[in-house]
Amino acid sequence: AEEALRESETKFRSLAETSAAATFIFQGTRLRYVNSATEALTGYDREELLTMNFWDVMHPDFRELVRQRGLARQRGEPVSRRYEAKLLTKNGEERWADFTLGVIEFEGKPAVLGTAFDVTERKRAEDALRKLSCAVEQSPSLVIITDSNGTIQYVNPKFTQVTGYTAEEAIGKTPRILKSGETSHEEYKRLWETIASGGEWRGELHNKKKNGELYWASVTIVPVKDEEGTITHLLGVQEDITDRKRAEEALQESEEKYRDLVENMSEVLYALDKDGRITYVSPVVEQIGGYTPSELIGRSFTEFIHPDDLAHLMESFQRTISGDLEPSEFRILTKSGEIRWVRTSSRPVFEEDRLVGLRAVMMDITERKQAEETIKHLAYHDALTDLANRTLFQDRLTVALAQARRKRRMAAVMFLDLDQFKVVNDTVGHALGDRLLQGVAERLTGLVRDGDTVARVGGDEFTLLLAEVDRAEEVAEVAERVLDALRQPWVLDGHEFRITTSIGIAMFPNDGEDADSLLRNADTAMYRAKDQGRDNYKLYTPAMNTRIVERLALENSLRHGLERGEFLVYYQPQVDIASGRIVGMEALVRWQHPERGLVFPAEFIPVAEETGLIVPLGEWVLRTACAQNKAWQTAGYPPMRVAVNLSARQFQQRDLVEVVDEVLKETGLEARWLQLEITEGIAMQDVESNIAVLRELRQMGVQIAIDDFGTGHSSLSYLSRLPIDVIKIDQSFIQDLCTDPNGAAIARSIIVMAHNLKLKVIAEGVETEEQLAFLKKRRCDEMQGYLFSRPAPAEAFEEMLKQGGRTSRGRRPVEASR
Repeated sequence: AEEALRESETKFRSLAETSAAATFIFQGTRLRYVNSATEALTGYDREELLTMNFWDVMHPDFRELVRQRGLARQRGEPVSRRYEAKLLTKNGEERWADFTLGVIEFEGKPAVLGTAFDVTERKRAEDALRKLSCAVEQSPSLVIITDSNGTIQYVNPKFTQVTGYTAEEAIGKTPRILKSGETSHEEYKRLWETIASGGEWRGELHNKKKNGELYWASVTIVPVKDEEGTITHLLGVQEDITDRKRAEEALQESEEKYRDLVENMSEVLYALDKDGRITYVSPVVEQIGGYTPSELIGRSFTEFIHPDDLAHLMESFQRTISGDLEPSEFRILTKSGEIRWVRTSSRPVFEEDRLVGLRAVMMDITERKQAEETIKHLAYHDALTDLANRTLFQDRLTVALAQARRKRRMAAVMFLDLDQFKVVNDTVGHALGDRLLQGVAERLTGLVRDGDTVARVGGDEFTLLLAEVDRAEEVAEVAERVLDALRQPWVLDGHEFRITTSIGIAMFPNDGEDADSLLRNADTAMYRAKDQGRDNYKLYTPAMNTRIVERLALENSLRHGLERGEFLVYYQPQVDIASGRIVGMEALVRWQHPERGLVFPAEFIPVAEETGLIVPLGEWVLRTACAQNKAWQTAGYPPMRVAVNLSARQFQQRDLVEVVDEVLKETGLEARWLQLEITEGIAMQDVESNIAVLRELRQMGVQIAIDDFGTGHSSLSYLSRLPIDVIKIDQSFIQDLCTDPNGAAIARSIIVMAHNLKLKVIAEGVETEEQLAFLKKRRCDEMQGYLFSRPAPAEAFEEMLKQGGRTSRGRRPVEASR
């Protein structure tokens, strides 16, 4: 039996040593036998292993598993004899082994016989396959595996998500279920030819989903071959590139639109390389410069720049490269040689911090530049005469004074104002008046030297600058030539005119050392020339400023007088010639000055007209007169009209009708008891507009009277159209009724004409019985004048009303001297 046992053990050892499986025996945990395969699997030699426990070669993660299985086997529980576990080799490497364990008797004692096969590579392959499968399942790309005939054998979840086909619906079909018909037959032919030759095919296909929706896919198809090189499967991977294709289409469409926009926009787009050569230019350049793009590309941009602007442009480009993107303006030379202005905005182009060129937009601004030059010219020149205006004149005067100061020379300023020019406008209209001003400008320009300046600084006001004058006599000679030239007759459209001018002269440095003082003093001297009869010139003297100072003092005092209520209204009766009864009154303003006493209108009305104070003053007179008339009516006196004069400025107010209506409503006076008087000259200015205003006043019930009739330039055709009620004969005709046959004839004609037009006639300035008799005989309607009463304050006028509204001839209510 022992020999048989030894023989059996010998056979076991022989078999175990030649076995490819690692074979080992352990009792308890101690290894009692290992073969050479065990040495190869663990890296330990036999002697080392036989001194070790079985647990020493087991991976720590599996020791407990093996121990529990051993215990279960000892308890007789059914346990699989085979399992896989990891070992730790001598060098610390982890290896997988497929273990089979069984219980034997070894050396008379129970022992465990184990065999193990190294399955590390298989486990690694399985792990890699598992990871690959997981990656395919979770891939964002569509994965399709077909057999060599193209029958689908596998699709991943992404395929279902994109196409709508489930795996069950796809497997067994061919990829033709995705064909949309949009991909060409030639493309599919190239695909199969590539695969059949064993190559990999890449391309883009237009596919169709289960619901019919189309999508673009980027497809890669790889043939899978066996060991003999035979294609067994086809692996297809698809990327859904629909969004990208749409973006590309949108980009292409955008590029086409951009190209169309660039090629049709009015601005020129161009690009330069770092050396300034043109690399691109849009076609519209031909409209601006005459060159086609092909004629420009490759040429230096500087070839087409105006030489005077080249340095400026290069500085601009340098600033652009430095980050200053401010546009620049310069001139270019066109193909035809024309010079045009352009405006360029440019940006530098860098690649890796290296300047490679410029991109720019160029706009033709020639018309704008021409407009700017025109505007600049208009800003410094008079639009009617093309002479220098006040601004340019002052600039040139300032420069001339600096030169005269440096050279110690004199200079002169002449201020001209045409005499009675308003009469020309009123007589023949503003159109001919403007042509006359243009003629004056031409004559003045011909009288001065090239370095001198003629300017128009107002309606009919001109200034002359005589630079670098040696003697005052030279200026006087020029003034005489000007007076003589303007005295010459003017013939325009068959009308002959004779005008004169008044000239004031101020000399540098005696009469002023700056432009403002010289102009002011020349203006002062001009007014002195007018005061002394016009058609002459005056050199400035300091004494002339006294009059200006007095006028300014009067203006200031006038303003304060309005604020302090220093004005009064006097009333002069208007008498019915037939009955001798007072039927109306004219309201006349007086100024009760706190220092000068009673001031008459002749002194302050002209100043009020010039300063515009006549408007608030006139409104105050209107309101006061209407309120007083209403008060007398309320007191029981017989109703009568009150006449109030309107100045030219008042009549030009746009809200005149509203002001009159407001005053009547405030005072409670009926419109029929108010008469507004305008002079003949006012009525004849802008007749059509005036007729409309007068008609509105008449429709309110207000009476309209033409004052100072016979002294103006009215036309009978216009007079017949004016909506008026009364004509007042100017006192200049009344004074000479009994001594001047011509004056009497004029007064008689006015009365007859007015009655034929159904108008009343009031004679002004009646002072003698003879004048009264003449008017009564000619059946004049009413009169006013010193023969009956001077203008009287309200209290004195009320005394007349208390006497029954009659006046005794020659009665003189007390009034301060005129």
